[in-house]
Amino acid sequence: MKFTPSQWGTYQLDDAGGIAPIDDDPRRSCIGRGWVSAAIDQSSRILGPVVRRGWLCGDKGDKRHDESFAELSWNRANALVAEEITRIREEYGHGAIFGGSYGWANAGQFHHVQSQLRRFLNLAGGYVSSRNT
Repeated sequence: MKFTPSQWGTYQLDDAGGIAPIDDDPRRSCIGRGWVSAAIDQSSRILGPVVRRGWLCGDKGDKRHDESFAELSWNRANALVAEEITRIREEYGHGAIFGGSYGWANAGQFHHVQSQLRRFLNLAGGYVSSRNT
């Protein structure tokens, strides 16, 4: 039996490609099971930038949660983000850009999602933040 540690606990790996949290882990999580399917079936993963097809066509969010996504190159994705930040800033001002995220963080401050987002938005001229909420 092989084992692998992670931020969600320690898992047992079997010879058939299965994975399960170890029995005596006091804070067991089944989240590791997704690693196996992601490693075996690449179609279950998002491998690059994607955007809602309707957003690309200018639907203003009318079909959000009810449509497919289009894959983009990183250059195109970066251009779309830059264009949208510029549009919002010019139409509504920096106060319309919220620098918040519920994203997860990995070990170390470099991977702290809110810190990275806020650094980026500061480079774009500023944003609205929240404190103690």
